Amino acid sequence: MRLTCLASLFLVPSALAFVVPPTAPAFANTRVGNNNDALYMSLQSDVEKAAFSVFAGAVIASSSIAAPLSAFAADKSATAAPVVKVAPAAKAAKAAPIPAEKKAVANAKINLESAQQQLTAVQKIYSTAKGADDKAAAALKAAENKVTSKKKELVAANDKLVDAKAKSKDLKAVEGLADKVGTARTALKGAEGELKTTKAARTQTAKALSTATSQQQASEKIMADAKKNVQKADEGLKKYNKRVAEQTKKDAALKKKKAAEAKKVAEKQKKKDKKIAEEKAKIIKKKESEIKSLSKERAKAASQENQSKKSMESSDAKLARELKELQKLKGSK
Repeated sequence: MRLTCLASLFLVPSALAFVVPPTAPAFANTRVGNNNDALYMSLQSDVEKAAFSVFAGAVIASSSIAAPLSAFAADKSATAAPVVKVAPAAKAAKAAPIPAEKKAVANAKINLESAQQQLTAVQKIYSTAKGADDKAAAALKAAENKVTSKKKELVAANDKLVDAKAKSKDLKAVEGLADKVGTARTALKGAEGELKTTKAARTQTAKALSTATSQQQASEKIMADAKKNVQKADEGLKKYNKRVAEQTKKDAALKKKKAAEAKKVAEKQKKKDKKIAEEKAKIIKKKESEIKSLSKERAKAASQENQSKKSMESSDAKLARELKELQKLKGSK
C-alpha cells in the first residue's frame, strides 16, 4: 500500500522536480524486514523537500541531484517582476479629406447664390430705371403735344391778324389780334423750352435704362452659367458616389475573401496544433509510464541489501534524466 502511494507521488506535477540523493544511507543499516518502511520514509522526505522546486534541471549537477533550497529561494527572489508597459493614448483620428467633387458642388452652389443675389439687385435697378424712363417718355410726349398745340394756336392767331389787317379798318381790333399773336408766340416758346428739358431728361433715363438692361442681361447670363455649373457639379458628385460605392463593394468582397482565407489557415493551424498536442501527450504518457516503472525498479532495488552503490547511482541518474525530459515536455509551448 505504501509503495502504491509512493509511486503516485512521482506522477503529480509537484513531484516532477524532486531531488534524488546520490547515496541511500537510510538503506545501508536497514534490515530486509524494514526495507519498505525505510524506503517509504526516505523517499517521502525527499519529495516533501523537493516540492519547493519548479524544475528539475536547475537542481541536477553532475551525478548528484541534490540542491539547497536556500539557493532556489534566492534565485526565485532575484527574478525581476515583468514590467507592464502602458500603451500611449491613441491620437485623435484625422478628419477624412473632403473629395474634390463635393467641394465643386459646394462652390457651384455658393456661386449660384451669389449670382442670384446679383441678379435680384440688378433687376431692382432695372425696374427703377424702367419706371423713370416711362415717366420721362410720357412727359416728352406731353411736351411734344403741347408744342404742336401751341404752334396751331400761333398759326390760327396769326391768320386772324393777317385777315383783320386786310379787311378791317378797326385799329383796336387789329392791335388786339396782334397781342394774341404775341401771347401765342410766347406760349410756343415756353412749350418748346419744356420740350427741350423733357428731351434731355428722357435722354438721361434712356441711357440709365440701357445700362440697367445690359447689366440685367449680363446677370442673367451669369445666373444661367451658375445653374449649369451646379448641374455639372451634381453629375460629377453622382459619378464619384457611384465609384465610391463600387470600390466599397469590392473592398468588402476582398475583406470577406481574406477573412475566409484566414479562417482556413487558422483551422489548418488548429488541426496541426491538435496533432502536435496529441503526439506530445503520447510522449508524456510514455515518459510517465517509464518513470513509474523506474520508480518501482528503484524501490525493488532499494529493498535488496546486496544492491551495490554503483547500481543505485545509475538508477537515480536515469530517473532524474527522465524527470527532466518530462518537465521540459510539459513546460514547452
